[in-house]
Amino acid sequence: MIETVKKKLIKNGYAVINKGISKRVINSAKKIINNELKLILKKKRLKTFNSITKNFLNCKKIFSQHQLQVLLAKKLERNGLYNSLLSEKKILNILVNLLGPDIEYETTNELAINITNVKDDYYLKKYHQEYWSGVGISCMLMWIPLNLKSNMGTIEMIKESHKWGHIPHKNREPVRLPKNYKSENIKAKEGSVVLFTPFTIHRTIPNKSDEIRIAMPITLRN
Repeated sequence: MIETVKKKLIKNGYAVINKGISKRVINSAKKIINNELKLILKKKRLKTFNSITKNFLNCKKIFSQHQLQVLLAKKLERNGLYNSLLSEKKILNILVNLLGPDIEYETTNELAINITNVKDDYYLKKYHQEYWSGVGISCMLMWIPLNLKSNMGTIEMIKESHKWGHIPHKNREPVRLPKNYKSENIKAKEGSVVLFTPFTIHRTIPNKSDEIRIAMPITLRN
């Protein structure tokens, strides 16, 4: 498994690890998120729901989506979810092999939440490299779906784009791309982990579901 992930990272610039995160950890993350959303609504004496989507959309009337994404990521971090995710045996073995045993993760992240019909390119990101945001070339990126069902979409990766180096950009998208390139819409499920490099070009696939898609991006380094 580790060698397969290495080969895919070297060849394509990304690799998908299926069944990397247990249902227990995924469900725990969902529960923490939904409980925090309910708490926000209760403080405003507003109705709460079992649906994480309904609670989020109602909270969005109180806070901006960006504020909620940051707040919920911090809540997960404070509740040890980052450690739980990275301590999953399959994931930990791969990361230690790739980065070494002394692994750090960034704690200033925010969740990536996608709502149907949202066209703001801050949330529906165009092709980009994480390197543009200041991520070092020695880092590794993870995209972990926490709430993902059919028709919600995932992310699209350009194969072998990590071999192109830094791509010039303007207004959060590349100035130019090679004429002939191949991309892949990542097939992932809850429990999957997508690993990719800071130079790998990727973008958001629109969510066509009535429910929100929630993913946790994590930046790692030795």
